[in-house]
Amino acid sequence: MNRILWLTHSKSVINSSTGDDPRTAPPPPHSTPTVEFRDVHFRYPSRPTVPVLKGLSLSAPRGSHICIVGPSGCGKSTVISLIERFYDAGVLVEEKDIACGEINVYGRPIREWDIGALRKMMGLVAQDTTLYQGSIRDNILLGLDEEEIKELGGEIENRVTRACQEANIDEFIKSLPEGYDTQIGARGVALSGGQRQRLALARCLIRNPQILLLDEATSALDLESQRGVREALGKAQRERPGLTVISVTHQVEGMRDADHLFVVDKGVVVEEGRWDVLMERKGRLWGMVVQGQVEG
Repeated sequence: MNRILWLTHSKSVINSSTGDDPRTAPPPPHSTPTVEFRDVHFRYPSRPTVPVLKGLSLSAPRGSHICIVGPSGCGKSTVISLIERFYDAGVLVEEKDIACGEINVYGRPIREWDIGALRKMMGLVAQDTTLYQGSIRDNILLGLDEEEIKELGGEIENRVTRACQEANIDEFIKSLPEGYDTQIGARGVALSGGQRQRLALARCLIRNPQILLLDEATSALDLESQRGVREALGKAQRERPGLTVISVTHQVEGMRDADHLFVVDKGVVVEEGRWDVLMERKGRLWGMVVQGQVEG
């Protein structure tokens, strides 16, 4: 009971009701990176004495696909969490600054954007896909809120179909006897791992996101399913030229698909470039491949 009372009276460190809407703000120059980290240091509030990011800097140009790679525990998933603002920079815990540096989205500090509007322009596909009891259509529509569904009206079916086509799962759905009305069971048990991930991708794409975040989205899949998800991502980028993809992966094929790689080790970027360039350089990423720290 005391815990419940404390939660109801506590105030979130991240204010969700202020800031501008990035979808309606004047568009920045095309040369402005979609996301940019500048010398970001970060420690989790629950472990303020353990540094995770130690001056990390990287940028994602508009419409590009960047990939963040590195050994386990180097801070890759933390980057995704900070872009989503699950945590914030410059937070004080017991009078200690656990985060500093600057995170910009479209050339402005991330805290200047309204957090709700910011998240609506993003899509996140994680390693463990969360699906719910209901039909395929129901699970895809979870990517929209009720107001957006009402505004779309009769266009909602076209929106669902387009998202599934881009996610490379439309043909499979139409092959089912009940199509989009097919019940997938609790947690999507009626689908394979690759089908669940592509369904999660469709749920993101129906939002018309400008930023797509992938956190080890294919790591738990077999080779054929991985190929299907990668093909879906490639198709989505071709259909949406301005879509910026930021992925975290341990898989070689996912690294090869990226326009630019950032190799992170102990909270900093130790090297960056395209896959073939980094392999020729025989630096940190090449060493990870030789030591079997990446898959494929």
